[in-house]
Amino acid sequence: MANTKIPNVNLSTSVNTWRTRFNQLLDSVGEVNSMTTTAGPVADAINELDSDLFGSGGGRAKTGLATTAKNIQDAINELDSDIGARPHTTLATTAKTLTAAVNELDSDIGARPHTTLATTAKTLTAAVNELDSDIGARPHTTLATTAKTLTAAVNELDSDIGARPHTTLNTAAKTLTAAINEIELNFNNLDSDVGTRTSLTTNTNADLVSAINEIHGRVGTTTLNTSATTTTAAINEIHTRVGNTILETTATTTTAAINELNTAVSLLGDSAGGNVGALFTQLGNLSSLATTADSNIVAAINELDRRMPDIYNSSGTLLNT
Repeated sequence: MANTKIPNVNLSTSVNTWRTRFNQLLDSVGEVNSMTTTAGPVADAINELDSDLFGSGGGRAKTGLATTAKNIQDAINELDSDIGARPHTTLATTAKTLTAAVNELDSDIGARPHTTLATTAKTLTAAVNELDSDIGARPHTTLATTAKTLTAAVNELDSDIGARPHTTLNTAAKTLTAAINEIELNFNNLDSDVGTRTSLTTNTNADLVSAINEIHGRVGTTTLNTSATTTTAAINEIHTRVGNTILETTATTTTAAINELNTAVSLLGDSAGGNVGALFTQLGNLSSLATTADSNIVAAINELDRRMPDIYNSSGTLLNT
């Protein structure tokens, strides 16, 4: 029966009309004992539902609802539109109810991310934006590696660097930064030990190899006639043979003294017709001298001079001065 207003009764209304209208009222209210509310009386049951809908003390949907719609049906439809159609079939989570799906996502995200996130930002959106800023914009287009995803790019760099550099590096340091710093320090120490390249006194000072080759060319590659087989040892051996006494020549270096003696010998050769051997032949063998002094011609002559008596002429003049 359609909902219609039950007419009022008054004192002139017949008993039968009273009965009919009272029965209509009972039919409109329904069976009280079939209500599922805790409260039994109709008024109390309505108040109970009002409290369930709006909280303690009840309320009015028109002013209490936060939706744009201000009646229950339209508000539910509005929420349904916001949530999306049939979430139990379109949700990508394993759970297909809103509460269970949210709990599933909460479990995947982790408990209380706003306190456990290591980022400065403590909300998911802000934290993701923070990481995006740290990583850089659009890494798939700006990465210099062949790979354009972070994982693949890292793996590519790992392959380029080599497996487990902390165990295969020959440096004392086992991290890339520390190893590079160690090599730089060793290089600086080497540079200090080697000295400044431009200070080389060789004709070529462009690089050490060229300078060493120049010195090697000067030294030569022939076999040394000394007992020593290294240049330094051979020079020391010759130095010992030559001695370190003071030279009696005018020249004060070995080379200059030899040149000076060579000049003197040449002059002697000139006096013997360019034949030094002939000069020695003319002088004779020193061991054949009859004088006591026989080490050299000058000493023998001096000895004879001392032996020779003074000779005077008739006038008394000394002739052998």
